[in-house]
Amino acid sequence: MRESIIELRQEHPEYSISEISRLTGFSRYIVTRTLKEHGLQTKREHTIYTCPSCGKVVSKGVKLCRQCRHVTAICSYCGREIVRRRADENRAQKLGYRHRFCSKKCQALYMVMVRNVGK
Repeated sequence: MRESIIELRQEHPEYSISEISRLTGFSRYIVTRTLKEHGLQTKREHTIYTCPSCGKVVSKGVKLCRQCRHVTAICSYCGREIVRRRADENRAQKLGYRHRFCSKKCQALYMVMVRNVGK
């Protein structure tokens, strides 16, 4: 009868002790003791979460790894590379912003340059 406990653990390592207990009708204590006697894991295997962009392992609830959460853009005035959060970049695109700036100074100089070109 306890073979069902062993079979369930081998076929479904993700099941918890409580789930095996519920399915077999044995108490959690009996399930744990039987698994230990046969040298099987008493703790279930946990799901491994990965970043959908690069495949690196991430924590539960995290959508992207640190490297994929940031993107590089180029300053429209000085040409310097800027590292920005992907969410900020997506928001800027959604709002229709065409230019990216590394600082308020570059933004101001760019606006002066654009206004003077039109004159």
